[in-house]
Amino acid sequence: MIQQVCGNCDGVGTLIRSPCMTCRGRGSEHGQVSETINIPKGVDNGVNLRVSKKGHAGAGGPPGDLIIHVKVRPHSYFRRDGTNIHTDLFLTISQAVLGSESKVRTLYGDVTIKVPPGTQHDERKKISNYGI
Repeated sequence: MIQQVCGNCDGVGTLIRSPCMTCRGRGSEHGQVSETINIPKGVDNGVNLRVSKKGHAGAGGPPGDLIIHVKVRPHSYFRRDGTNIHTDLFLTISQAVLGSESKVRTLYGDVTIKVPPGTQHDERKKISNYGI
């Protein structure tokens, strides 16, 4: 005695007499679809975004969820460290010793910062509220 799902109706219990040529009576077809989705601000590498009802449909069921695995491409100018953005500011020796004002490029536009006199090599300056 063997118990298995019917090969003609896939266990639904009804038979389609004139199936369409696209799906051949299965009720779904494979294909590619372009979707526009919103990526939230500050998404980092390895985050999974869920888009409901945009995945594959099960046998006779509704479509599942589409899971998007995010990979953030590195930027040529900025470096990311969590929610902090790092960039380099190149100064002349006289600007570092005597102090100056310099423009720094940020994600939100240029910001003028004051470089204090006696600034050392590899010294870091924090500009609040300009990260992610």
